[in-house]
Amino acid sequence: MSHPSVQWARTVLSNPLEWAILDTETTGFSGKDEVVQIGIYGVEETVLLDSLIKPRLVQRMPSRAYQVHRISMEMLAGAPNLSAIEGELQSALQGRRIIAYNAPFDARLLAQSAEVNGIGPFDLHWECAMKRYTQFSGSKRPLQGGDHSAIGDCIATLNLIKKMAV
Repeated sequence: MSHPSVQWARTVLSNPLEWAILDTETTGFSGKDEVVQIGIYGVEETVLLDSLIKPRLVQRMPSRAYQVHRISMEMLAGAPNLSAIEGELQSALQGRRIIAYNAPFDARLLAQSAEVNGIGPFDLHWECAMKRYTQFSGSKRPLQGGDHSAIGDCIATLNLIKKMAV
């Protein structure tokens, strides 16, 4: 009998239209931070959404966050805010279960950003690839192979799922 994480990974890959991988880049980790980039990548290897997002309340990119993702406030000057892409976001997520490498973090930051932008919470079913990979490998570690861009990290997460499914 195969490991539960292997079974999960195989289920994800065998039902690609049911799943999407989501990743965010943010201004930080606190309860006041916001999403500045969101990527949604289909398990069928298509970009469903890739957007920079101008934060509503955060006026200065913390240096720690910039050192990770290299997104500056200047880069976000012409970007839409989350409410401006809500329709695109809903369309990309509609009817799909959402996988994130650290799902509790992405879910919390997306909810915080939605609230700041005056849009309702997103009703999503989240799956945590980090939790599954930790069960599979026996150790918790940062995402390997990502480039700290939202789509790059989505692709790294999909590659990890493929590795577990073998």
